[in-house]
Amino acid sequence: DTLFFADLLTCVSVFSNTTLQDKARFLLAVYDTSRRGTLTVEEMCSMIAGVATVLSRATGQGCKVKRVKQAVREDIPASMPALQQQIDLLGARKFFTEERVIGIQQIAELCSGISEQLGMLPAFQVAFSSSKKEQPKSELW
Repeated sequence: DTLFFADLLTCVSVFSNTTLQDKARFLLAVYDTSRRGTLTVEEMCSMIAGVATVLSRATGQGCKVKRVKQAVREDIPASMPALQQQIDLLGARKFFTEERVIGIQQIAELCSGISEQLGMLPAFQVAFSSSKKEQPKSELW
């Protein structure tokens, strides 16, 4: 089952002792169905929902995948204003499902603002407490 495999790989990535950039690269490869190195907005929604689901299971907090995906769709124009013209031209549905505009740089930019907060979660502190390699919390996913 592909979905299960993506969930498993997302879990491995989230709790791996690697930098945010390495996690982003790995997740990009997992969710990039075209294998071109870029994601559609819908693929990115699935990636972020996968991370949220993993964190939800690890922390015992609820996560509504549909809400996560909807929030990402709503935030894209504000987070990436350069894309608004393309969204207006093609229509949101077509743009979000067909245009491959999310690469590693865009993922890193979108995720950098939350990396420090996520690094403070108890699940991350436990995952990295036995690690020999210490990393600053701002570098954790």
